[in-house]
Amino acid sequence: MRSTGRTTVPPQATPPPLAAGPSGQVGALPTDLVVLIVAVAAGVVAQGGYYRPGRLLLTALVCAAPIVALARAALGRAGHAPGPARTGSYGVVAPPSADRRWPTPVRLLAPACAALAGWALTRAAVTGEYPVALGYLATLGTVAVAVPLVVRAGPAARERLAEALIAIGAGVAVTSWVGVAWRLPRFAVPVEHRLWRGGSTLTYPNAAAALLAMLALLGLALLVGRPRSVPLGAAGYLMVVGVGAALSRAGLLALLAGYLVLVLAAGVRRTLARTSPALLGAAVAVAALAPSFPVGWPPRPTLAVAGLLAGAAVALGVPRLPARIRPAALAGSLSLVAAAVVGRLGSGPVAAVLASRGTAASSGRSGAAGAALDLVARYPLAGTGPGLARFFWHSPDGRGAVALYAHDEYLQLLVDLGAIGAALLLVLIATIWSTARRAPAGRHRPLWAGAVAALVALAVHSGFDFLWHIAVLPLVGGLLVGIAGPARNGPSGRRRTGAARSGGVLGRTIRSRSGEGVQMNMSRSRLVALAAVAAGVATAAVAVPAGAAVSLQSESPPAATLNLGGKARLDANGAVVFTSVSLTCPRRAEGYLRVRVTQAVGNAIASGESDTVTVRCTGSEQRFSLSVSPTQRPFRKGVAFGRAVADVCPGPCETTVDEHNIQIVTK
Repeated sequence: MRSTGRTTVPPQATPPPLAAGPSGQVGALPTDLVVLIVAVAAGVVAQGGYYRPGRLLLTALVCAAPIVALARAALGRAGHAPGPARTGSYGVVAPPSADRRWPTPVRLLAPACAALAGWALTRAAVTGEYPVALGYLATLGTVAVAVPLVVRAGPAARERLAEALIAIGAGVAVTSWVGVAWRLPRFAVPVEHRLWRGGSTLTYPNAAAALLAMLALLGLALLVGRPRSVPLGAAGYLMVVGVGAALSRAGLLALLAGYLVLVLAAGVRRTLARTSPALLGAAVAVAALAPSFPVGWPPRPTLAVAGLLAGAAVALGVPRLPARIRPAALAGSLSLVAAAVVGRLGSGPVAAVLASRGTAASSGRSGAAGAALDLVARYPLAGTGPGLARFFWHSPDGRGAVALYAHDEYLQLLVDLGAIGAALLLVLIATIWSTARRAPAGRHRPLWAGAVAALVALAVHSGFDFLWHIAVLPLVGGLLVGIAGPARNGPSGRRRTGAARSGGVLGRTIRSRSGEGVQMNMSRSRLVALAAVAAGVATAAVAVPAGAAVSLQSESPPAATLNLGGKARLDANGAVVFTSVSLTCPRRAEGYLRVRVTQAVGNAIASGESDTVTVRCTGSEQRFSLSVSPTQRPFRKGVAFGRAVADVCPGPCETTVDEHNIQIVTK
């Protein structure tokens, strides 16, 4: 060892398995990452952050994360003695001149996001559609804030972050499955009056499938590294079941594409051996759920529960069998599943599912894509401008159809921002790829492989659905980029000092008087810059109207939310009751709302239906008081049955129903 004053640099330092967290404990999760986890959870609960309240909540939490990091850094600096000696994450003492710059790809990510958002704002200055352009800024800004906060964390903190995301995904999967098995409108949606599809609290099945596919790949990747972990095995199994419950063809395709990347990146034999039980068990559970999908058939919750338990036995039991009999157990389980599926192919429920989801045809998607290409031909360079495109085509039955957005995010951006916008998007994608492409060695490689596989799944699914305006999905994508990104001051950096070369320093710490370190991965100036970006993003989010908060939307937003009040006010001696109804539907859509009330009056029935009210949707909750007059007997105080129905258009209209007992009162 050589000594130079107060700084000591060992010639060869061997890092321990895990880096020290900000609190000095191995595996600790920084507070700013906890805030980002809360933002993801809040977005999931608030319909993906599609509507204004959820969007504002998610954006505010993301913007609070760098402020929390800045405050933590200031408190750490105030509580520890200054000095030139700094201890790295692996216990290596770094010299005062140690490089604290970000790896080059991370430093280029924010300018790439700013360039795309700036072009959207430039087009808005010409067209006057500022709200949609501010949506670009808000979405890209949350990504630009989230990525460096994750990159500054060590491998242990990134793994804890991944585990938290997987726990959220497991919750989404369970609620999607429950929604289909018990036909719960809060967690499942009867799409086109044909199939019940799981949407969880996102209320849009394709968005739920996209989220679950990403997090399932992340969970399966961790399972490769920890094959006997019961929580990881259960979570990975449940999330694949959730993808099946959503019945999203694009979601399944994205999951398969991501899984192929995972197999190649984490090792073919090891990945297949350690993840096959979870995948096979999920096939068992989804097959048992199949009779509950068709709208015209009664749900089979008992069969669904039995299938879920049988699938869990395969997913969690097979990995604990002796190695010599695992292949036989997997082969036997696969044979039983195949026999059961083949035997039920001709049954009514399975035939109904295959008739709807067993084909690649989609007249709505192909019609919107054709109309979008026509607009690209007319406005090739600069596009139509954000939020101005309308897609018209004729459906197979000869009727005209119109959509506000395309089902292909890349094509939608080309329509909105033209070839210039597409080129800027390619730059951003290249920057993301450059950030995530370097694989770490050792035990953290499966985590990197899972994050990259999840990003591939998001990229594939974005070509088939409107995912980028469901605010929680770009945020999760940004977290995945950070998880897969290079270690700060690690091999990706241009300059590597002796401490970085010898110990792979992930960050610097200031040594306290007691000798304990507090991780300080980010300088004060950089934290201030991130906080400034966060403030700008928050301002943009406040200015964005609901439904326009994200750049790329389509004609199929999350399901409308309809709530019939629990009380109705009696008036005119029973000749009328006034019912309270609230409706939340996508901005620029149109809704048609009506209410029917039925009450037993002695041996007769009093019933009536309100006039249909036309609603111009704003994206926020709208409240109405609808009058219902009976056609036979007058209403009276007491219990009645109410049924509210809302048809929300354009495109194929979606019907939402809320029905339950109500109390008719006089005041």
